[in-house]
Amino acid sequence: MRYSKVVKEIYLNTLEEGRPVTLPSSGWCMWPFIKGGDILTLRSGCGRIEIGDIAIADTCSPDEVRFAGHRVIGIETVGDKKIYFLKSDNSAGKSSESIPEDKIRGRIVSVTRNGLVFDYSMPHLKMVNRAIAFMSARAPLLCIFLKMPVYLIIKWRLMIKDMSKRPIP
Repeated sequence: MRYSKVVKEIYLNTLEEGRPVTLPSSGWCMWPFIKGGDILTLRSGCGRIEIGDIAIADTCSPDEVRFAGHRVIGIETVGDKKIYFLKSDNSAGKSSESIPEDKIRGRIVSVTRNGLVFDYSMPHLKMVNRAIAFMSARAPLLCIFLKMPVYLIIKWRLMIKDMSKRPIP
């Protein structure tokens, strides 16, 4: 997600104040769960990030103005600091990026696509996200193969939502 420096600072200040931030996504690294154009709602709270959550990291140089949203597949404590291991859902390899907690800006709490909200605090979505993180860390190719059924489920949900808006003849 790329933004101007001023907009990025506004987002970071809003998160630090404990208020949610809503912004559009870009890219396809988290497809089918997040795709370009989806509306993301972010919250701060590094201490509440769990395995399976999609964390927002500011891993760029000061000149770059973007965030990266990737799935947390592991958390380690080194001394009094936490290290988060993040990985794109579209990565077929086992490697992940280790991010210190001071670079984690928050987590994605919901995704809105075509008016349908996927609230990641719901127990069934938390369970799915944890399972994806587990598989992504241990069997990444399995995650790649499971994307199409997940995509079809999301499309089905969107289709049902659209059908419910149509008047009955």
